Formats: sequence, C-alpha cells, structure tokens
Amino acid sequence: MRKTLISLFLLIPSLAVVAGDPDYNVAAIPAPLQIGADAVKRMERYSVRMEGLKDVTVVHTFAITVMNESGVDYADVQEDYGPLRDVKSIKGILFDASGKQIRKLKSSEIKDVSGVDNAALMEDTRYKLHSFYHRSYPYTVEYEIVTNNRQSFALPLWIPQEGPSFAVQQSLFEVTVPESYPLRWRTFGYHGEPKTQVVKGQKTFTWEATMLPAIKSEPFSRDWHNRATSVFLGPAEFEMGAYKGQMNSWQDWALLYLRSIKAAMYCPTP
Repeated sequence: MRKTLISLFLLIPSLAVVAGDPDYNVAAIPAPLQIGADAVKRMERYSVRMEGLKDVTVVHTFAITVMNESGVDYADVQEDYGPLRDVKSIKGILFDASGKQIRKLKSSEIKDVSGVDNAALMEDTRYKLHSFYHRSYPYTVEYEIVTNNRQSFALPLWIPQEGPSFAVQQSLFEVTVPESYPLRWRTFGYHGEPKTQVVKGQKTFTWEATMLPAIKSEPFSRDWHNRATSVFLGPAEFEMGAYKGQMNSWQDWALLYLRSIKAAMYCPTP
C-alpha cells in the first residue's frame, strides 16, 4: 500500500507538467499554417467579463510564433490606459524554436510612454509597451495581459488574425455578462452562432476559430475586418464617465448625442 501511495505522489507532478506545459515547438505547427506566414498565433484565450456597467475586466492570454523578421511586430505588446482603462498586469515568456523557455518578462522592461503626438497637444492616454527584442528566428512569445475598463460603451472586439501573413492555430473569444443583459454582436467571416452557457446568473458567449491560414496583403482591398474572421460587440445599456444610456435603437443614440451637446453648451470655459 505504501509503495502504491508513493507511486501516486510521484505521478501527480508529472501529470501536471504534461497538462500544463504547452508545446510551442515550431515543428508542431501544421504545415498549411506555415505557408505565407510571417507569424502564427499558436493559441489565444480572450476573456471579457462584465461585472457592472463601469466594471469590465479583460484577461487576454496568447502565444505567437515569429517565423521571420517580417513578423516581429506581431509579437510586440502595446496597451493603452487612461481615465477609463487600467492595465492591471502584463506577464510574458520567451521560448526558442524547440519550445524551450528562454526567459520571463521583467517588470522593469515594460515601458510607460505618453500618448501625445502631433495630432493632439493634450492627451490623457498613455501606453505600456514591451518587446523581447529577440532576433533568432523562429521563436515564440506568450503573454497574459489583464485590463479593466471603467466604461461599457466601447466593448472589446475579436479579430484573431491581426493582419496579413498571419495564421491562427487556435483562438477563443468568450464574453460573460449578467444573464439579463442583452449583449449585441455582429460577425464577419464567422459561420454559425456562439456557444452559450448560463451559470449562477452569468451568461457566457463563446466564439472559436481554428486553422486559419495566412491572408495575403493586397492593395486597394477591403477593410481588414471584412477579410478576416471578426466579432464586434455592441452594448445595450452602458455607462461612460458621467453619461449613461442605451443603444437599442437609433433613437436611443440620438437622445444620448443631444444630452452630450447640451452638457457641452453649459460647460464653463476656462
């Protein structure tokens, strides 16, 4: 009996390693996804959770393999933040071509820069930036980024293929809202309806895409969201700053627009 228990305890850690460690070996990328791809998204879990109209948390976990120099930009992180959005955390890991971990992101490596540019003299938006600056191809980066939005007017959108010459092995988009909240969405290039599940008064919608081959860059082509799989979310009821409204009809939108104009008219000038 004692030997059996010892064997079980030795087996448990090994099972955890097998279940928890992803295989980022470049050789594991299906051949059709390597054709014309500068980068390949190995996995993605884009989770949006609405706790309130001023409390929307997003946990974005993804891994991207950079195949060559042209795919470097796809592996860089740029997250904006400001009065209506916080970046809670950014975690990252760098892997070599065989899928072996090279190193983890250090918090001191994350740059914090102003969003002011030539188009805006005054701007509240700032950016957190990170790049591993690795140039031995191919390699893989894995990130987990947690953000919180203090508004529900502009909800996240999902475009698993982030641009031309970018393939996707697997991507999952899940949105959780109160069961009574009438979430609205519009899809492009996505066939079928999302899977839904209700648990303890919360309703989760799930979209998934797998095995998306790279799309070539073409001059004078349609907007990217019309060429790639995408899901746009729309609020029914929302809050943003001092404004609270609905988006169930054009009349609702017009009423909000009129209220914002009136508020601007009575705003005292400095």
